[in-house]
Amino acid sequence: MLAALVTTGASAQEAPIDVVYLHDGGMLRGTIVELVPTEHVTIQLPSGESRTLEMSVIEYAGPAAVAPPRERSAPPEPEDEGAASPTNGFGRFSETAAPRRPARERRLRERGRSSDGVEVAFHAPANVSLFAETGRLSGEARAWGSFETMTVESVQYRLVCAGPCTTSLPRAGYKFALAADQRSPVSVGRVPIARDVALYADYASNRAWRVAGVLTVLAGIIVGGVMIVLPIAVAGDDGPNMPLVVSGATVVAVSVSIGLVLAHVGDSVELRVE
Repeated sequence: MLAALVTTGASAQEAPIDVVYLHDGGMLRGTIVELVPTEHVTIQLPSGESRTLEMSVIEYAGPAAVAPPRERSAPPEPEDEGAASPTNGFGRFSETAAPRRPARERRLRERGRSSDGVEVAFHAPANVSLFAETGRLSGEARAWGSFETMTVESVQYRLVCAGPCTTSLPRAGYKFALAADQRSPVSVGRVPIARDVALYADYASNRAWRVAGVLTVLAGIIVGGVMIVLPIAVAGDDGPNMPLVVSGATVVAVSVSIGLVLAHVGDSVELRVE
């Protein structure tokens, strides 16, 4: 059994800020740590507190940089032209209407985009989400009782959106990853985003191989263990049946080696850009 002692902190970038808009007009700002489509969102606030909200009360949940602008309600108009305008105790004042935006800017706002971003349409099953790498944590670990160290690395991801969806991203190169249900994201490599694009995700689960790997390890340990223990337990004056003991040890070693390989098979993912 290994006990990892991380001795160096690393170069993770600070996670971007996320926001959650509520239908009642409320807003939460922090880092989204869990998003289950059609169920709930969990966001960690700057104070460290975590809030979990049902999707039924949520208007938008995702990156603050690409969040659609929220429309402010217009001030009430006077009932007639002769209605008195409000005063502040010193005189009358009037509010100046905001200048109209150009047609293109208005259309982008209606579609939840900013004028300096590009539209990304993510086509995927409802249980597949798109993630983007934000940084990496690296360090050194040492096995218990050993003087040798090994380098360990953890990749940090943030949720872009849960498919199928359309969002807006700044023009840049992104290291995307895909994840289904509550599984860990699987990297699909770097994708440059410089124009409006459509991303098509293909996700194939290899859970059956992982289950087969676990069963192979267990079966090998049980069968090999019996082959080792039984000859020793019934050994006579001539000693245990050593060929059987060696065969049992071989069964354990081979089954564990093959089972561990199968148990760590990742899911098959592909992201096509059109």
